[in-house]
Amino acid sequence: RADYSLVLTAGHCSYDETTGEAATYWLFIPEFDSAPTYTCASTKYGCWTAVALVGDSRFANAGSFNTQATAHDFAFAVVDAGGKGGSVPAQLDAAVSSFGIAYGGVNSGDKLYAFGYPAAGKYRGNDLTYCAGSIFTDTWNENFTWGMACNMTGGSSGGPWLSSFTESTGVGTLSSLNSYGYSGVKNMYGPKFNSDTQAVYNAANGATGHTLVP
Repeated sequence: RADYSLVLTAGHCSYDETTGEAATYWLFIPEFDSAPTYTCASTKYGCWTAVALVGDSRFANAGSFNTQATAHDFAFAVVDAGGKGGSVPAQLDAAVSSFGIAYGGVNSGDKLYAFGYPAAGKYRGNDLTYCAGSIFTDTWNENFTWGMACNMTGGSSGGPWLSSFTESTGVGTLSSLNSYGYSGVKNMYGPKFNSDTQAVYNAANGATGHTLVP
């Protein structure tokens, strides 16, 4: 297929880990914080609708949001050309970055940047927020996932973690994402990207319907 893009997101933003059902009415709204509304005609660049959601079957079949689910809490949305009037604005190329993705290569102590739209507590889901800090393994989750000191709350799920990030240019590499937190603990946690993540990414390229891998 031509004329599509892939959007990284959390598995739990795409599939129900207790039923395996895919989400419906999944939208991507570029630069949401510049015009925070779900009325597509009123957003800055319009909306892109997912024509396929591709995730890991071990997430969708986990039965609950357990260690298996958190370790595979990643997915990709395949979005067709969207925007106001169904076309891609020429200026969008300059407004929305495309990031590379790494399936490993980050280690405890590396500095990563986490981005998201937290909506609980002091946040309202309208502003793009970020945390930056050294990552560590989550010992409470058998070291299967990464952690980072961060006070982002619910609503930030699926936001990317970028390694090798340069603040002046906004360039970085997708290396994890916002997945979960613990009540009373000001940390964010995310899956370790690996060959399973790569298999989901590969399956998403050109996918025309919801797919679970393997």
